[in-house]
Amino acid sequence: VSTQSTWGDNKKKRINPRFLTLAIRNDEELNKLLSNVTIAHGGVLPNIQQVLLKKGKSSSASQEV
Repeated sequence: VSTQSTWGDNKKKRINPRFLTLAIRNDEELNKLLSNVTIAHGGVLPNIQQVLLKKGKSSSASQEV
């Protein structure tokens, strides 16, 4: 399971709910299996929608015209 790589990088001795959530949601099969499961204190995956990100210089110039 990728949980070891998730918490092993941070040199932690315990697996906390946040690391479990990140490992499960980043693994396609585990995510499908546990899609209806809520892990207490697990949080959510970081995700910023593309619409909210700033656009490049070329698109801002076309909006001003």
